[in-house]
Amino acid sequence: MKTISLALALFLSVSILAQVDTSKVYTVVQQMPEFPGGQDSMDRYLMTHIQYPAAAADSAVQGRVVVGYVVNKDGTVSNVAVKRGIHPLLDAEAVRVVRTFPRHKVGMQGGVAVRVGQVVPVTFRITRVPEFVLPAFPGGEQAMKDYIKASIRRTNQMNRYLGVVPVEFTVDSEGVVSQVLCVRHVWPDVDSEAVRVIRSLPRFQPGQERGKNVSSRLVLNVSFLDEKSVVDNGGFYNGTALNEQPDFLNGTGGKIEFVKEHLLQFYSKRDKSKGLVVQLTSHPDSTISDLKVIDGINPQTDRALLDTIRQIKKMRPGMYNGRPVKSKVIFSIDTFSQIIADPAMDVMPSFPGGDEALMRFLQEHMQYPELERENDIQGTVTVAFDVEDDGRISHATIKKGVHSGIDAEALRLVGLLPAFTPGMQNGKPVKVSYNMSIAFKLAYHVLGE
Repeated sequence: MKTISLALALFLSVSILAQVDTSKVYTVVQQMPEFPGGQDSMDRYLMTHIQYPAAAADSAVQGRVVVGYVVNKDGTVSNVAVKRGIHPLLDAEAVRVVRTFPRHKVGMQGGVAVRVGQVVPVTFRITRVPEFVLPAFPGGEQAMKDYIKASIRRTNQMNRYLGVVPVEFTVDSEGVVSQVLCVRHVWPDVDSEAVRVIRSLPRFQPGQERGKNVSSRLVLNVSFLDEKSVVDNGGFYNGTALNEQPDFLNGTGGKIEFVKEHLLQFYSKRDKSKGLVVQLTSHPDSTISDLKVIDGINPQTDRALLDTIRQIKKMRPGMYNGRPVKSKVIFSIDTFSQIIADPAMDVMPSFPGGDEALMRFLQEHMQYPELERENDIQGTVTVAFDVEDDGRISHATIKKGVHSGIDAEALRLVGLLPAFTPGMQNGKPVKVSYNMSIAFKLAYHVLGE
C-alpha cells in the first residue's frame, strides 16, 4: 500500500511540471520577480539614473509614465514598452532607464523559472530651485536668539530701557556680517550694544538667488527685554513685548472709517498738513481710559477731538502669552491728513472699494526705480491732483518729492488710477483738489525678535 502511494505522488508531481509553459509570459506566478534589493532599491535606481530631458524641463512638463517590461528566465529585462505615456520626451527617457535595469531575481512557477510581465511607474517631477533663499544662522533661528541673549552686556543705564532695537545689516555671499546700523535709535548705550552684538554674529549660510550665493540685506530685532522687564511699575505691559498690539475692533479699516466719519469735521483748511497723536490705556476687558493728547493741533480742536475719540469706548486689547493685558497705546491719525475735507464739501472723492483697495492698488502696481533701489533711496512722495466731477484724475504734480526716479514713479502710479467716485457738494458732483502720500520703502527681511 505504501509503494502505491509513493508512485501516485511521483505521478502528480510530474504532471504539474509538465503543465508549466516556460515560453509563456505570465502576469502572476507563485514567486514574483524582484529587483535586486527590493522596491526601495528600484526607487533609488530610478532617481539616480533618470536624466530629465532639458526641453521637457524648460516647458515644465512633468508626470508619471507607466512602463511595461518582461523579466526573462535568466533575470534579464526585455520587451520594454510604454503602457501609458505623458510626453514623447519623457516616455523615451522612461523606456531608456528601464532597459538599463540590472538582472532581477527570477519569477518562479511550480519550482521552474518563467518569464513574467512587470509594470513600473516612472515619475518625472521638476524640483524648482527657490527664487530666493534667506541666509540661515548656524543652528537655526532659536540658536540665533539664544546667541544674542547670551551676548548682550547690560549696564545699569541700559536696564532703564525696555524694548527691542531693530538693527539692519548685510550678510554677504560668503555669509559674513557687515554694514551694521540701527534702523531706529533709542538710547546711545543700547544702540551701540545692539550693533556690537550683531557684528559678533558668526558666519551665516549665505542667501541664494536662483541657486547662487548672494549678498542679502536683513533686519533683526535685538530684544533688551527679560521676564522681569515685561511689566513696569504701573502694571503696564511694555508694548514691544506684546505678542499682539491693541487695535481697533475692526482693525486698520475700522480706524480709517472712524477717522473719516468722526474726526475730519474738526479740521480746518489750515490744519490739512497737521496730525494728531494721542495716548490711551487699553484694558484686558477691551475698555479704554486715560486719553490725552501728545501732539495736537490747537487746544479747542484737541478737546473736541478727544471727546469724539472717547466714542470708541472699546479696543481689542494687547495680548501677552495668550492672554489680554493692560497696555499703553499711541493712537496716531496724522497719516490721514491727505484726505482732510473742505468743510463745505458734503462728500469727498473716494477710490473704488475704499482706502484699503487704494493701498492694494498702489502696492500691486508700484515698480521701484532701479537706481533708487540700488542706492537704498526711500521716502514718501506727496502728489497733488484734481478729481474731476466725473471722477477722472487730472493735473497731477509733485507737491513734496524724494528723488527724481521715485517722483516719476509716483506720478506714473497716479496716472494709472481708475476714476474715483466724485466729490459731492449740494447734491452735485464737483471737481476737488486732492493730496495723496505714496510711501516708497524697500522691504528687508525681518528674521525675528
